[in-house]
Amino acid sequence: MANSTNEALWAAQERLRFIERMAYWRGWVNRQDIMTTFGISRAQASADFQRFQSLNPSAFHYNLNRKRYESLSTMTSQLHHPRLEEAVAMFLTEESFASLPLLSVGSTSVQTPSASCSWDHLALPARPLRDEVARRAFRAVVGGFRLRMRHYSLDAGGERWRLVLPHAFIHDGIRWHLRAWCEEGAQYRNFALTRILHADWPEDEISPPMADADWDSWEDFVLRPAKGLTRAAKLAVEMDYGMERGRISFKVRKAMKYFYLSRLGLESSGDRAAQVVTVELN
Repeated sequence: MANSTNEALWAAQERLRFIERMAYWRGWVNRQDIMTTFGISRAQASADFQRFQSLNPSAFHYNLNRKRYESLSTMTSQLHHPRLEEAVAMFLTEESFASLPLLSVGSTSVQTPSASCSWDHLALPARPLRDEVARRAFRAVVGGFRLRMRHYSLDAGGERWRLVLPHAFIHDGIRWHLRAWCEEGAQYRNFALTRILHADWPEDEISPPMADADWDSWEDFVLRPAKGLTRAAKLAVEMDYGMERGRISFKVRKAMKYFYLSRLGLESSGDRAAQVVTVELN
């Protein structure tokens, strides 16, 4: 009896979604991927691909020379909602992204707790990503491609086209940024993905003219209670930041230093946190 794929079964659903994720984000998928991941036979893997193509016929085409299915730039996701966090966790890091909050996509509405509720939470404004932009930026990072994008800049006074060479993503705890060499400015910059209005499908493989020194180097920061605090205030600060013996240290990429200090409320001396905490380079 020939193998078949019944997408009504949970295991089959997982395999079909896996095929779609691999093709959507990495750009290609083959039978060995699904055989190794799920421990299934070649015949079952072939049946899964056939079933997937019947569900999403415009997703990819088969490259006979490379013996793999390669996604098309016009591919849409039919079996799952694509999220950049998912792609980063699958392909760009070995660490778990379980603690990374998923960003809201689509509706920004949140449920308001009742007046009698005994707890509440800080509901920050959603920072929705354009699925097409996220996918094309991701392809540029993993493939080493140049990205032509329509970017809205506060400093430049509006939107403009830019050619960049991306190599990494940064999540500042609130939103995603694209770390890339900017050809116009001849320097590495962090671009907020929420401000990228459109991105062309990346195809040109181009290496940056130099290494990203601020990405590859780290700085050790030491936080201490600010001078002049009362003993009680000093102890309160130590408790708030989990300090031991009046200090706590962190290692941060130089390219992410601003985000780190910003999240702690320490990027300028006028911030409330900066009035009770001192930041030193170790």
